[in-house]
Amino acid sequence: MSRFIKILSVTVLLMSALPAPAQFWRNQNRTTTVSQTVEDREDDYTLAGEIATPEVPEKASRAVKTYMRQQAESLNRLGYDVKSTRNGEVLIVAIPTDKLFAPNDTVLQEAYAQKLLEPFIAYFKTPGRYKLLFAIHTDDTGKESYTERIATDRVLSVCNWFEKHVDGVGPLHGFGVGALDPLVPNTSRENRAKNRRLEIFIVPDTELIKNVRLKK
Repeated sequence: MSRFIKILSVTVLLMSALPAPAQFWRNQNRTTTVSQTVEDREDDYTLAGEIATPEVPEKASRAVKTYMRQQAESLNRLGYDVKSTRNGEVLIVAIPTDKLFAPNDTVLQEAYAQKLLEPFIAYFKTPGRYKLLFAIHTDDTGKESYTERIATDRVLSVCNWFEKHVDGVGPLHGFGVGALDPLVPNTSRENRAKNRRLEIFIVPDTELIKNVRLKK
């Protein structure tokens, strides 16, 4: 595993003070407390903390939101389920993990990975423009130790895929959330399938914030 890939195993979920989501987009209003890292444990490194930074200055916020909404529309046209958080500044793209992994497996199915993950390579092209975060969710089938492990191993596979396919990729941020943040109750086969997902958070980084502010 590359030293540039940081994977966290998430075991506690608490309510956070993240800003409300944009209208009609799902709220990602939870923060995480990390109990274990696969590499380089850092107790202050959390999914919510990474979503919240860097902050967008008030004078650049409107332009950033407009730009990110355009990105969301482009991804929608490609067939992705796109929502937002941080009042529209951060995008959340959900991809069912059933399309990426065989049942109970942690090895990416390359053909499907190529189709579903390749469009996100573009977000790595300009260093400092975006920060991408990867979070794997499972259903609640099995013990917590199992869902935690499979989520962590799967998100590592996703990060390794990007490291393999992106020249000079910077730090990659992965979070194995497991079954702790379901979209819907795990009360049916259909609901459990909805909860098994990869979420890609697209966060505007310093270069994007600076450039949209200069264009105003």
